[in-house]
Amino acid sequence: MILDSHCHCWARWPYEPPVPDPDSRAVAPQLLMEMETNGVERAVVICAGIGGNPDNNDYVVGEAAKAGGR
Repeated sequence: MILDSHCHCWARWPYEPPVPDPDSRAVAPQLLMEMETNGVERAVVICAGIGGNPDNNDYVVGEAAKAGGR
């Protein structure tokens, strides 16, 4: 089993400089797609309520529940 021990996902991209796709860059579905592409079975998401994401913990918990234990 491959486990990614440190990754992030956000509802909105929190960093500067701005990116062209702040509402889709590093969202949970993208993380799952990257995991699938690279044969990663599980991932540990490191949460941080920074930038425009004060609700990042809630976002990650909700997305993790939808991901079936991945």
